[in-house]
Amino acid sequence: MDRSSMNPTARRFFRPELSRRSLLRGVAGSAAASAIAAPGRRAFAQESTPVASPAAAAPYRFELGAFSVTAVSDGAFAFPIPGLDAPLERILFADAPTDELEGVLRESGRGAWLDAPERASETVAITPLVIDTGTNLVLIDTGLGPSAPLPGTGRLLASLEAAGIAAGEIDTVVFTHAHVDHVLGAVDAAGALAFPNARHVMAKGEHDFWTNDERFAQIFPDAAAAESAGGVFLSILPAIQPRLELVDENAAAEFLAGMRYLPTYGHTPGHCSVVVGSGGEHLLITGDAFVHPLHVAHPDWNFSTDTLYAQGDVSRRGLLDLAADEGMLVQAYHVPFPGLGRIAADGDAFRWDTAAPE
Repeated sequence: MDRSSMNPTARRFFRPELSRRSLLRGVAGSAAASAIAAPGRRAFAQESTPVASPAAAAPYRFELGAFSVTAVSDGAFAFPIPGLDAPLERILFADAPTDELEGVLRESGRGAWLDAPERASETVAITPLVIDTGTNLVLIDTGLGPSAPLPGTGRLLASLEAAGIAAGEIDTVVFTHAHVDHVLGAVDAAGALAFPNARHVMAKGEHDFWTNDERFAQIFPDAAAAESAGGVFLSILPAIQPRLELVDENAAAEFLAGMRYLPTYGHTPGHCSVVVGSGGEHLLITGDAFVHPLHVAHPDWNFSTDTLYAQGDVSRRGLLDLAADEGMLVQAYHVPFPGLGRIAADGDAFRWDTAAPE
């Protein structure tokens, strides 16, 4: 692996890339096996132009085999945001070749990002899912919650209420990874569990990274960067620890009937997607394996907060290849609500097709 392709903050950390076979281990055959019938960079110094905070979308419910799935909005925010001091296109596509990126942006109707960067913005949704298996009520990721640091977000509990779901009814919370916009909603404004009756599930590899000081310091040697990256998860860990269950994401075993982790390392060192299957139908929940449809068309372009660029490239291609080959319904956390689509092969890359379930 060429370490120069890693996020600059991650170059002193290295782990072997997953092969396609190991990435998809236990899942490539999931269309049958997990069908569960049981329930040239320009200067950038100006400040961002404020944008209106989008309203939270109404809950969106659909069926997946015997399961009922509800997309619930935690709200949305708009890039750029404080702390990411870069042109918008470099926030979203940090390592894209300049000439290629500019061409793609103009072809896709985003030329204004280049021509008027002081007014450039992109709305980013935050969309957890609730899955009712008939036996369990499962929440996938928790948004920013009531302590949300970004205007227009932190609306998950209100969205659950609008969907007729009480926080106390959630019996399982599943994390794709430990970034703030996926875990902070696990606690309320007082720091107590927001879902007090739920077991909280996280991939062992993800938990081990954030709680291993030596390994963490290899990627974030700067103390301020380390605090910004991991401080929130470590601050809420004491609250969720008594109900935290760590799952070996490489075991290819279901942690709940019809649900298993799929390692998609790169955005974080232990990032996992979630494969859900019922009655021969499958949903692939991608977390932050990609955050924008152009990452699908250009899977070797990384988001600025991706940790391991080269690892992310491998994971993203494997994930997209799987989704296209199996014709899986896909849910992406940050694309416009409810984040549903399908992946189609398109030359040597892929295409994101927004879709509603049939």
